[in-house]
Amino acid sequence: MEYIRFQETIGVYEDNSNTIDSTIQSIYKLKRLDSESDGYSNQNGWQKELPDSNEFNPIRQIIVKNFSDYFSCYNTDTSGLSFGFTKFFCNVNPPNAYNFMHDHEVGEFSGTFYLVAKKGCGDLIIMSPFPNRFLNTSVNLNESFNSKRITPKRGLGTFFNSNLIHYADVNRSDSNRISISFHIKLLNN
Repeated sequence: MEYIRFQETIGVYEDNSNTIDSTIQSIYKLKRLDSESDGYSNQNGWQKELPDSNEFNPIRQIIVKNFSDYFSCYNTDTSGLSFGFTKFFCNVNPPNAYNFMHDHEVGEFSGTFYLVAKKGCGDLIIMSPFPNRFLNTSVNLNESFNSKRITPKRGLGTFFNSNLIHYADVNRSDSNRISISFHIKLLNN
């Protein structure tokens, strides 16, 4: 009998650019102008799509640069391919806020970049899409992982397949967790 296993690749990177502080200021400015949350997966916090404006371009450039590095792990011929954001938004999660379990249908890849993340602010949990002990008690595998936990910190970013179920745990710190989240779609030139 032949056994074949699939693999999902999660990319984790760090980039502590000077643009983080100015991006935080721009997010708070936007929040003062439009305090109503878009909602979606965010509970008890504020989530808002970011405008396509110059003030958010530096953080977009950091994500684009790192996505190019991440995408190279797929060993895909990139000639004739480009990519673009289908959604680009922020989350401001005060203490006790969280993002419930969800996946995305817009784009092939998703990710998060943390601007403010204090100890205890809530891990990003990405669920394994494959049989595991959490989802099925009759599974007996050598690998026992059910999910990948990523502990946020300032300047940390992630990329993963958009169809992976994920959530952000409750913010148990005493300050806001602030992140940029996005969806990326591959485009034919």
